[in-house]
Amino acid sequence: MDYFPILQDLLKLHTIVFLLIGVVWALVAGKVLKTVKTSVIAVASGFLIYVVCEALVHIPHGAFADFLAVFIGTIALGTIPGYLVWMVIRLRNNKGIAGHA
Repeated sequence: MDYFPILQDLLKLHTIVFLLIGVVWALVAGKVLKTVKTSVIAVASGFLIYVVCEALVHIPHGAFADFLAVFIGTIALGTIPGYLVWMVIRLRNNKGIAGHA
């Protein structure tokens, strides 16, 4: 798994904390998302940020830049499940409202 250093780092304790920060961030920020479409955009944005950070880790530069890419990429990876939770909530609410009409 030399191609995915951020995923390799998830096994370390400090990186799990970064992932949890992303999940909590998405759960709090996701309350503002009013539609399923905005939830899909949020999930896609989190994934895109993760992919960019994963690619940046492979470009040779300083240790701080590597840490920053892993930090941001792991938080972005953590936002994906948080926003997915809100997407499921929005889908359930939309179905419930349509079922009563």
